[in-house]
Amino acid sequence: MTIDTAVLSNEERISFALRSLYHRRGCKPYRMSRFEDYELYMKNKDFLPSPEVISFTDTNGKLKALKPDVTLSIVRSYRPADGEVQKFYYDENVFRVSETSRAGSSRHP
Repeated sequence: MTIDTAVLSNEERISFALRSLYHRRGCKPYRMSRFEDYELYMKNKDFLPSPEVISFTDTNGKLKALKPDVTLSIVRSYRPADGEVQKFYYDENVFRVSETSRAGSSRHP
């Protein structure tokens, strides 16, 4: 299969170049689910850049979160054999509460 790189955006070209570099260096792609258990982030909130996490209740009544971080998810799910070292790369969206949307962030005299 041949890809006409002329039809790719700069962002797509960069993404493919990075994927190729990571692959040559022995890294494997990591894909995570769209949502994580809210509890994962609450247990590790000191690791996060912000304590606020966008959350919702799923159809089974379980509290879920839009991922504010990817590293925690990888660490939680990766179970290496003794002495095994694995390198991953990822290109994932993260969701964080912006400074301007935080309730109570503005004050009026």
